[in-house]
Amino acid sequence: MDYKNDELAHLIANQSLIIKPKTQIYIKYKSDDSIHFIKTLIHELSKKGGICFPTRFNKELEDYLLSTINEDSIDLMLEKTEFENKKYDVFISVGSNDEFTKTKKNNQSLIDEYKRRKMQLEKYKEGKQWLILNYPSIVDAAALDMDYEEYYKYAMDAMTYDFSLNIDSINELNHMMKDARNIRIIGDNVDLSFSKDNIDAVSLLGNINLPDGEIYTSPIRNSVNGYIKYNVPSPKNSFIFEDIYLVFKDGRVVDFDVKDHKDEFEKIINIDEGSRYIGEFAFGFNPMINRPMYDILYDEKLCGSFHMALGNAYKNAYNGNNSALHWDMIYLNKEGNYCDVYFDDVLVSSGGEFVPKRIRGLNK
Repeated sequence: MDYKNDELAHLIANQSLIIKPKTQIYIKYKSDDSIHFIKTLIHELSKKGGICFPTRFNKELEDYLLSTINEDSIDLMLEKTEFENKKYDVFISVGSNDEFTKTKKNNQSLIDEYKRRKMQLEKYKEGKQWLILNYPSIVDAAALDMDYEEYYKYAMDAMTYDFSLNIDSINELNHMMKDARNIRIIGDNVDLSFSKDNIDAVSLLGNINLPDGEIYTSPIRNSVNGYIKYNVPSPKNSFIFEDIYLVFKDGRVVDFDVKDHKDEFEKIINIDEGSRYIGEFAFGFNPMINRPMYDILYDEKLCGSFHMALGNAYKNAYNGNNSALHWDMIYLNKEGNYCDVYFDDVLVSSGGEFVPKRIRGLNK
């Protein structure tokens, strides 16, 4: 497949990232199906003077490795991560939807310790550039019940969408979210409120994730109160969680329910002290993404959706919450499931449509 391959690689090398001569670029890719694209990407990055270090990553082997982890191996594995985080200037992950791979693990407490300590090593990436994209895969096509060629074009159109077409509306929504002090979400299966005070808002338009198209902020850590039931299935740790229901009091999840795998869900949100608090609130608005597909990187950009993440807060919209977890959960406005979002008592979104005239350009 060559459809928009060159365009995507050029976008990454010239818009998403700032590449200077001798920039060291670590490229982790998950599928051999993406090798043709990786070659094109390396070509574009090399033209800018970048030096690329591609590495093949296999989710099944990684899961198996974690299933064998012990106290002696944790330190050595983390030494490798620390070396990589310190050495490279840019980190690119070219993934695919592999959350369905399952390997039984009987050492979850050690795995949680490993993840916590690995997250602490992210400090060595501060000030560096990173990019995550999910290259079109056969698994993704099957999840959407689409022919692979049809899905390939769907995904490439989403990743290469030109957000400059709506930049005025995007900038205005960013301004409104940044200035908001109190946010209220009320409607079907949700009644939630929180404060954010001076926490910044950040627009992502192809510089962190592909596909992109969101504006995020975070609530004051202990200000979230109410309940929400998410209606987009959310993959995590090789499970698909549906109908996630959360109750918050003073910022913390104090009660929850989920359709299946409740024990597994509880293990995830108990990974550390920060994993029951919210680290992100965001609107998605990529007009090329029009259906859930069990892939958070795509689903969180759905037009008519917002998402909130349990766990770690991003440093550029920081609310003080730290966690090895960052799990986005998506509420999509669709038939039988509508809500209103207010910024300081001003109706900003109703039924998935932006209301103020100056941001209606984001309605697909």
